[in-house]
Amino acid sequence: MVGMGADADTVANVSLRLKRLIGKGAYVLEGLRNIFFPRHRDFEVSIGRENYRVSGVVVTHAQHYGGAFVISPDASLTANSLDVVLMPGNGIGALSRYGLALTLNRLHAQSDVSVVRAERITITSHCGPAPLQIDGESAGKLPCEISLSPYPVRLMVPPAYAALSSKTDHPSPDLLRIAAD
Repeated sequence: MVGMGADADTVANVSLRLKRLIGKGAYVLEGLRNIFFPRHRDFEVSIGRENYRVSGVVVTHAQHYGGAFVISPDASLTANSLDVVLMPGNGIGALSRYGLALTLNRLHAQSDVSVVRAERITITSHCGPAPLQIDGESAGKLPCEISLSPYPVRLMVPPAYAALSSKTDHPSPDLLRIAAD
């Protein structure tokens, strides 16, 4: 999962001292600071021949964001595509709405949010260097290109998940193969 916008700003600016003191609560406090004092971000997301101008984007191969929150209900670790969640809104109102919708597992259902499937995505910033985060860790600055790797990653899964995955579209309950960097 790769994110740009308010979530990447939060990860890049969270206080490590506060994180040691209160754990994940540090991200909540920094996230609130980013909502009330937003940085105007303007990204161009290129997917094939289509270009999207947004203030936030999350590229994911998984349904969940931040552990428990559903960001893209149709995403699948076994799919040969990535889900690109495009959020055009900026400012206190849009960021508050996106944050609340995420906690209610309804971000994807917002009228201005789009979810696009892609195999390769290029993201650039029109406002100078902007941070990006990968799985909740600060991971450099834009521009970036995101794509599926042709080399699968083998994952061992616990028996409880194996039982669950045998009831879904996963190819093997004991071993999942995903192509991701």
